[in-house]
Amino acid sequence: MTQRLVFASHPRGAGTSVNSAPPIDPRLADTPVKRQQLNYLARCALRAGDALQTTSRGVLYTFKGEIGLAPGWTDRALTPTEQRWVSACMLAHVNYFEKHVKVMMEARHTAPVPFLTKSGADHRTYSIFEGAFFGNLFTKAPVAYACEGKKTAVQRTDPVIRDRVCSQPARTVSGRVRLSACGFVVTGPCEQPGAVVGGGRAYHEVINVYLRPQAR
Repeated sequence: MTQRLVFASHPRGAGTSVNSAPPIDPRLADTPVKRQQLNYLARCALRAGDALQTTSRGVLYTFKGEIGLAPGWTDRALTPTEQRWVSACMLAHVNYFEKHVKVMMEARHTAPVPFLTKSGADHRTYSIFEGAFFGNLFTKAPVAYACEGKKTAVQRTDPVIRDRVCSQPARTVSGRVRLSACGFVVTGPCEQPGAVVGGGRAYHEVINVYLRPQAR
């Protein structure tokens, strides 16, 4: 991908003890940026209680699972559907400002895992629809998309909006492609129902992100 990926937003959830999967290539963890990306890759792909481990430059690193979008990834390659779900999850975590902002993630359509199914109480707490994220980070030409969530006038003035900008267009390239500060292609407003279109193809593996208002 051409954009920098800074994973600094935390979804709701609790850590657990882990069962280690087979070690991964140490080169994938030889810089802080790579380790941060592996942290969120493992969190999105693996189930709670599973983890990836590797030793890089004499230090053992453990990357814990949580959401479980591709639990079989440690034994086989990701399927195309798993690639898109894990990509959506990773993109939903990105925070341009490297700030820790709690978010609520929910599958746009049928949730593939319980983690992405939320209740009415969750939506009352996390009531600001930031936007939705989708794409595929595992192809030769990775793609990252976002659409803007609908907000009230009051919600648009909430301070939390300034902390999460990856679904907001920041510049236009080639005269028509709108990019966010994170480098994601912003496809426009999020519309329900139906698949989201990005780059001429439809995506069903889409994750909505909701924010908790800071203004009181």
